[in-house]
Amino acid sequence: MGVKIREVQKRRASGCCTAGNSGRAGALQDARVKVFMDYWNFVLDMRDWNHGFIVDYEKLARVLVREAGVLLGCECSFEGVRVYASFDPNTEHGRKDKQFFEDELDGLAGYVVEIVERAPRHGFKCSACHRTIMECPKCGGKLEGTVEKGVDTGLVTEIMQGAWDDTYDAAVLLTSDRDFLPAVDYLQGRGIKFIHAGFGQSGFHLPRRCWAHIALQAFADEFKA
Repeated sequence: MGVKIREVQKRRASGCCTAGNSGRAGALQDARVKVFMDYWNFVLDMRDWNHGFIVDYEKLARVLVREAGVLLGCECSFEGVRVYASFDPNTEHGRKDKQFFEDELDGLAGYVVEIVERAPRHGFKCSACHRTIMECPKCGGKLEGTVEKGVDTGLVTEIMQGAWDDTYDAAVLLTSDRDFLPAVDYLQGRGIKFIHAGFGQSGFHLPRRCWAHIALQAFADEFKA
């Protein structure tokens, strides 16, 4: 991977939206922008900002690419949105989530949705003694739930694969998960710009490390359903 990434880095340095002395990119060529979304991380951040807000995802994509162009200082082409989302197959609400992902979100122009089943979780671990508690100490009820597995690793793989295949020059990240930091640091050191987008309600490490940030609450009226 190292050899090919270096070749891509040389191509970017020779012309596509390279940064000038001001730290902002110069308008030399069009930039290919791809969006990567951790669906539930994005939605929980949004709900913490405004619980009743509903997104028009087609309009959201247009706003993201437009604002990426403003930050990069060049025209941008939309290279699609890769979404990773999980659902609980054992609940009615989870099955409705899956139907939305398959029938609505995945059908939008440029959107590709990878759907992952949530894994069952039996018991919870005490943060003090680290013992797994299987029953509620007060009522004796079983402590059960689900846990999301495979979303972060899948999305990081997509990010790295896209860089390897040279499918984008800049990426917009719709997540605040710190698990993405190593990939972002590595690829930004090789010429790919990462722009974080969110409502500012969860996490600060990833937004700070990304090249730029889009405060979505400032444009909410433009992509409200």
